Amino acid sequence: MIAAHPDLLPDIDGNHLAAEWLGQESSAYQRSQGLTDLIGQADDRRTQVLTLTIVLAACEAHVAKDTWRRDGTTSWHGPYLRFLAANGYTLAEVEEYAASNQTT
Repeated sequence: MIAAHPDLLPDIDGNHLAAEWLGQESSAYQRSQGLTDLIGQADDRRTQVLTLTIVLAACEAHVAKDTWRRDGTTSWHGPYLRFLAANGYTLAEVEEYAASNQTT
């Protein structure tokens, strides 16, 4: 998903959301130094978890109020929502709709 939509990662909103999820400070205009420090201090296994957190935060930061209107089989949010569901998250009805092809 990230390979097909690389624009998700560099967005600062995702960086700030990841920092918030991980209990780190974030500046309104800069990337979180606390998040950078946390990654720098982590071992390889923890770095993988932190990387996943950053990717998920980047996706979550890009979910818009009209995401449900887009075809979940051809846009990035469908695979994201299906990944969450496959890992134990119970999708709300609107999220199930957004992850499907019902919008076409």
